[in-house]
Amino acid sequence: MHEKDEVVVRIPLQNLNLKKLELMVDKDRNINLYNLLKERLIAFNDNGEKAFLEPIYMPCKNSSQGPIIKKVSIIQVKTGIPVRGGIAINGELHRVDFFKKNEKYYAIPVYSWQQELPNKIAVKGKRECDWLTLDASYKFCFSVYKNDFLEISTKGKIIRGYYAEFDRHRCSILIKSHDRNELLEQRVAYMKVDYIKKLNVDLLGNVYDSFKEENTRERI
Repeated sequence: MHEKDEVVVRIPLQNLNLKKLELMVDKDRNINLYNLLKERLIAFNDNGEKAFLEPIYMPCKNSSQGPIIKKVSIIQVKTGIPVRGGIAINGELHRVDFFKKNEKYYAIPVYSWQQELPNKIAVKGKRECDWLTLDASYKFCFSVYKNDFLEISTKGKIIRGYYAEFDRHRCSILIKSHDRNELLEQRVAYMKVDYIKKLNVDLLGNVYDSFKEENTRERI
C-alpha cells in the first residue's frame, strides 16, 4: 500500500527521467523493463524525449518481442488543491519567484489555481510539507515565466537561453537555446550557480539587461 499522500500516475516515456524512473511502480517485479529504460536514459543524458524516439518493447523471458511500451506508472506525491476530502494534483505552473539568501538562490513555484501567493520554498528531494518557509531574510530577485530569456553563470561558464521548465523535486530549471539549427537543452541546479539574470530580447535579436522588477509577491 502507498502512503495516503501518494498517488499512482501514468506518464509517457518522453516525460521520464532517471529520478522519476526510481519511482516506477513494481520496479522489482519488472526489473528487466526498469533496466532497459535506465540504459536508454543514461545513453541519452537523461533526456526522455531523445531517449525514446525509438520504441521500447516489453522484455520477454523467451527473448521474443513483447508489446510496445508507451507509458509507465510511477508513484507521485500529492500536492495541490484540496478537493472533496482529497487532493487534486497541481495544475499549470504560472511562474517561479526567485529569492536570494546568503549568496544562494531559492525558488517558490506559483500555480495558476492558487488564490493566495504561496510562501513555501522548494527544497531538493523533500515533500512540500517539509519545504522552507519564506521570511524577511530572503531578498526577492525576480519572477520567471515560461520563455523568459535568462543568463546564468555556473561552473566557470555562461549559459544563455529560454526558461522552459521548473523541477521542484531536483530544484533545477531547464534552459533551451539554439546553436545554429540545433536545439540545446541544459538543466541547471539554480542553488549552485554564481548568478542568474533576466534579459530582454528585442525584435531584432538584440539582448540587454532587464529592468529591476517590483516585488510580485503582492500579485499573481
